[in-house]
Amino acid sequence: MKKYILYIHGFNSSPLSLKAEQTRKYLAQYYPYVTFFCPQLASTPAKAIIQLEQLIEKHSSKANNSKTNSSNTQWHLIGSSLG
Repeated sequence: MKKYILYIHGFNSSPLSLKAEQTRKYLAQYYPYVTFFCPQLASTPAKAIIQLEQLIEKHSSKANNSKTNSSNTQWHLIGSSLG
């Protein structure tokens, strides 16, 4: 099973924030088998949601088994300073 963590930063923040970088480093050290995403998000909620949905769909479809149509992915979300 492919495991992903999606870190969703605040609207006035970035993937380079201290918390995002600390999370990235911690996961790389202790959970190297987990894929970490922290994309630069659009500044409006509607556009950011579309970005996140597209990212999840793209990476889930790559990991899923098309022969059995079963999900081979597990997503965990971390939200920071979302208002």
